[in-house]
Amino acid sequence: MVAEPGWGEGHEGDSRRAPAGASERGLVALWAALLALTALTIFVSRLDIGHWRAVCAITIASTKAALVVAIYMRLKDEDRAFKYMFCAALFTMAVILGLTFVDVAFR
Repeated sequence: MVAEPGWGEGHEGDSRRAPAGASERGLVALWAALLALTALTIFVSRLDIGHWRAVCAITIASTKAALVVAIYMRLKDEDRAFKYMFCAALFTMAVILGLTFVDVAFR
């Protein structure tokens, strides 16, 4: 029986390798932070805080997305064009989300 390669021990195209510059400890910390934020989302969803529940949920989800982008995707190391495209996608999503909230608020 052959042992499976660990992080960084596989060949060049191995999909199980950690992202460049990310350590196992950092990825475990990211995982723990995402789990804690998920638990916080569940806790907030059970509170009776009116329309602020959605605001809190979106804030927590945005924080989780930012952690994944910053640590796992390593956006800071990408080309400028990719950063602009990513920001354009975020802006488009924010506009659509904002228009959705305005629509729901005035029904």
